[in-house]
Amino acid sequence: MDGPFQCRSPVASTTPSLPSIPRPASLNFKSERSFGSGRLSNGSGMKLPNSAKMRKKASKEQTLRSNSKNSERDSPCSVLSKTSAEIRRTAWMNGNVLEDDVYDEKKERLLRTSKFKKDLEVYFDVETPSRLAKRIWVESDDDEYDTDLDIDLGMELVIDERTKQIKDDGEFPEYKNLCRKYKTVPNTYFIRHSVDDDLSMRYRYMSPKDCRAMGWEMENHLTFKKLDLADNGLGPKQMIALAEMLLKNKYVNEVNLAHNPMGGFGSHIVKIILLNNSHIAKVDLTGNNFGIHGGENFAEVIETNVYLKDIRLGNNKMEDSGAIAIGRALESNVTLEHLDLSWNKIGKQGAAKIAAALKVNSTLKTLILSMNGLGNGGCQMIMEGLRGNETLTTLDLSANRITDDAVDIICRVLPSHRSIVSLKLSHNQLSAEGAFRILKPLTSKIKKKLNYLELDGTDVNTDLMDIVESLNARRGLVISIKRPPSRRSRTLDQLTRVLSAICRFLIKEGLDIKTVFPDLEKEREESYSTYDIIEIIRNCGEEFNRTQVTELRKICKELRHRTLLLKEFEQVYDLVLTGRDPTAEEPLRTPFAGKRRGGQLVSLPRRDPNEPGQLTLSSVAPGVRFQ
Repeated sequence: MDGPFQCRSPVASTTPSLPSIPRPASLNFKSERSFGSGRLSNGSGMKLPNSAKMRKKASKEQTLRSNSKNSERDSPCSVLSKTSAEIRRTAWMNGNVLEDDVYDEKKERLLRTSKFKKDLEVYFDVETPSRLAKRIWVESDDDEYDTDLDIDLGMELVIDERTKQIKDDGEFPEYKNLCRKYKTVPNTYFIRHSVDDDLSMRYRYMSPKDCRAMGWEMENHLTFKKLDLADNGLGPKQMIALAEMLLKNKYVNEVNLAHNPMGGFGSHIVKIILLNNSHIAKVDLTGNNFGIHGGENFAEVIETNVYLKDIRLGNNKMEDSGAIAIGRALESNVTLEHLDLSWNKIGKQGAAKIAAALKVNSTLKTLILSMNGLGNGGCQMIMEGLRGNETLTTLDLSANRITDDAVDIICRVLPSHRSIVSLKLSHNQLSAEGAFRILKPLTSKIKKKLNYLELDGTDVNTDLMDIVESLNARRGLVISIKRPPSRRSRTLDQLTRVLSAICRFLIKEGLDIKTVFPDLEKEREESYSTYDIIEIIRNCGEEFNRTQVTELRKICKELRHRTLLLKEFEQVYDLVLTGRDPTAEEPLRTPFAGKRRGGQLVSLPRRDPNEPGQLTLSSVAPGVRFQ
């Protein structure tokens, strides 16, 4: 033979090109013997011509086949090419031929569901409809054939892909895909607690992209009732991202957005959310720095929204103009029950408008006006407004600079009020006599609603404590009187503790105060610093080793320049000598505990370091005393 010999099957020799080859009856992909060295086989054992060209061509084909077999990964195209090559090299085996309609049915199902769909389209020279096109169901004469999705060949692919996606993404794949889109990190705390009824995410400091991704998930999939996003650094941009969620999620009814730097524009966004909302009943907006415009915006919310029952607007710097707008809105409101306006710099003008609203409002139950500086005038107006109100149960007027001048109006309104249950007047400038006058009318036999009165930070005397105990025992009235720092059970002043340590050192070493200070009777009114006392102890005639000297210096290391009178040191020494605690004793608390309410500062004589024998008047800062 001149030309190379090729092994052909009887049927394959008459077939056209690959895309239009007729359907075989059956296929048997058997591997043929490879070309030998100088010999070719056609299946019958016939020896082929042994020429140099034949051997060279045979070696090239063998090298190509070995490379294709040793390749680590075959593409679908390579698989099809090898399969077609096997078909061309292999003779058709005898077998039953499928009917044309069954063949077409399987071919169409293979094109719709196979992973090699594109390659098969090229092979069969057909085009299949897109994935989004309407699904075409193929009818079959087979009774056992069913076209339901659960047995469809393509469902296995769908399940495999979905399982892989769940395995890779875990829960909330849409949220994670949005995080990838916005180039932000998914919040694992949000994923773990997203199925809770109360979703609390404080101190996360979320960016606008975080809020956009979480807002979409909250809007479409979550059913929580309470959302707490306090102290997250939420500004106007973050609130815009969360606004659509708060409008469309119909399950959340309580929102906490306190301590976020929203500003005036943020108050406008929150106003739009609340005006178009019918499911949020409680919102906390404390410490968001809304300003005067915030008061005007939320006045519109209070006047219009009939679903809101609790709104907290403390520490927002609304001032009198904001309070006036809110007071005007309260006059027409019929649903609000809790209003917090504490720490808003509300003065007499704002208090007057709120008092006028109390006379006509019939739903408000709790009003908090603490830390506003209302003064006596504002307190009198609020009390006058209470006379026409029969629904308010809790009123907080703490830290409003109320003095004994406002006690008369309180005494006239409080005992006869029909609804007030709790009144807070703590941390005002009330004396013990003023507090006694407030409590005196409550001892009458007339039945009263009041059951809690708070007077923390008020001076206390024996008469006041007696009437407090009597009211508590006779009618169960709870009166809270926490003493100010200067009259607590134990003082926190470091000077008292240092003096106690010096006295314990003297007692341990067996030294008496008269040994250290021989002229104690004459020097009682003289002023000494703690460092001076340490030096006097070292030079009193007793010998101290290095350890004892180091211990003395450590005692007054932080307070070596604090001054005191020698008679005060003597009192501390007597208490320590008798086994009592100087920090818990009444006579010594006020000298060492700091500024006392209502006291007058007195400048004490201090020893001049330049002239040891002379005494000068020192400033009050290092050694504060009261008269």
